[in-house]
Amino acid sequence: IRQHYVLAVLYYSLNGDKVVGERHRWKHQDLWLSNQTSVCDWYTSSVYRYGSSGICHSGLIEVLNLHNNNMDGTIPTELGHLVSLKKIDLGINYISGTL
Repeated sequence: IRQHYVLAVLYYSLNGDKVVGERHRWKHQDLWLSNQTSVCDWYTSSVYRYGSSGICHSGLIEVLNLHNNNMDGTIPTELGHLVSLKKIDLGINYISGTL
């Protein structure tokens, strides 16, 4: 539940819910905020699988890749609650804040 909460805060903080024209601002947001799936299944490129272990180990997010996803806003402090996170890529977006 904590991971769902943190990623939901991230989604809203970086304007994932905004619509520009007829499209959502984020390029890739498949299954984001879905309560039907594990966070490990939310857009498989943004929470992407690497090596043989994938991004989640025992259901905990280890890698978060939101590179070049047309995000803007401020990185929420709640991101620090993803205690298993080992790698994050937020490059080529319009965001501010510190990790």
